[in-house]
Amino acid sequence: MNPLKKLKKLSGDLVYSISALAIMSGTLQIIVYPFLTRKMGAEEFGNVLALISVISIMGSTFGTGANFSRILICRQGSQPKGDYNRFLLWISLCFLPLSFFLVHEFDRSNFTLVYCLSFWLLTSVSMLRYYGDVNFRIHVQFKKYFIYYMCITAGYLIGVLTYPLFRSWIMIVLLGEAMCLIYVLAGDTLFDKPWLARSDHAFRNFRSFMVLSLSNLIASLILNADRLLIAEFVGSQEVTVFFAATLIGKVIATLTLPLEGVLMGHFSRYKGKFTKELLFSLSGICLLLGIIATLLSTLASHLIIPIMYPEVYEAAKPFFLIANAGQIFYFISGTMMVIILNFTKEQSQLIINIVYAFSFILLVFPSVIIYRLWGIAIALLAVNLLRFLFVFLMGMYFIWKAPRIHLP
Repeated sequence: MNPLKKLKKLSGDLVYSISALAIMSGTLQIIVYPFLTRKMGAEEFGNVLALISVISIMGSTFGTGANFSRILICRQGSQPKGDYNRFLLWISLCFLPLSFFLVHEFDRSNFTLVYCLSFWLLTSVSMLRYYGDVNFRIHVQFKKYFIYYMCITAGYLIGVLTYPLFRSWIMIVLLGEAMCLIYVLAGDTLFDKPWLARSDHAFRNFRSFMVLSLSNLIASLILNADRLLIAEFVGSQEVTVFFAATLIGKVIATLTLPLEGVLMGHFSRYKGKFTKELLFSLSGICLLLGIIATLLSTLASHLIIPIMYPEVYEAAKPFFLIANAGQIFYFISGTMMVIILNFTKEQSQLIINIVYAFSFILLVFPSVIIYRLWGIAIALLAVNLLRFLFVFLMGMYFIWKAPRIHLP
């Protein structure tokens, strides 16, 4: 394929993937969450946000871990069969008893057997949702990727319409997660029988899955720690305040997620060298995008939050610039890490996130306890800028160590 056609293909893939995530995330953040806030109140919705954070942690840890691991394994020419389905099933069963503890911890007033089991089911389905688009990435089929996320969006909207019937936030999210999996079952081979078949390289695949999942766990815990730490050390209503302060930044930042998927798919086919010039160019582009996105999200917050969350706008307003910047640079550094991962081993991502975790513990935990919302806003921005710097330095290290790195 000539360079012009490659650029056209990459641009088309980006349009499909960014549009998919923008529509889905916009539906969730602009329609579903404000709807639930009005129905439940800021304090009770703060409790729900803590549980939604747990679901996000499990999905982005193990679902994305399986997703990225399968891409890397398939790039090496292996067929993992049902290995990743088995891995996710094990994780789901292990999470079952923990579901009861988490509901009791974050939403004690609504603690029932049905609620706990529903929360567990939603978490399990969400892990499959994060994994379910993997074949579309491997085969660079971003039209199908777009349809996948449109199914999620349609499910969320149907869930909102059915809220008077079920009176359940879980049902809203579950319908979205389930509809995209129905699309995969109908039009893809990912979940074909034998669903739990073991491949000849199951142990190697499991090791890759666990390394990437552990790395994702560290990053995802940190991404969602604002809600959990604020709920634990500040208060439920303040969770909603900080959520509103970071909302636009998160919406804009999630547009980097399809960029990660497109880069993962295209770089997995790239056969060239990983050079200092390439690293500097990509780092400069990411840094510039981060600054622009921060300014846009701050401006948009002043226009949109008074309409969507009028009850917490005045409390959230002082945090717009710093809180949004912290969210955006988390995702920008994540995009850089995906690029580095294509040229190195899975362990490099784990090393980066271990250093990131230590920085987070040293800065964020004492900051939120002592300085409350201002403390966590400033500390999150600091650790995410440090993460970006460390990813860059890790890339420089691999270039220095192996100047002739090629993909297999």
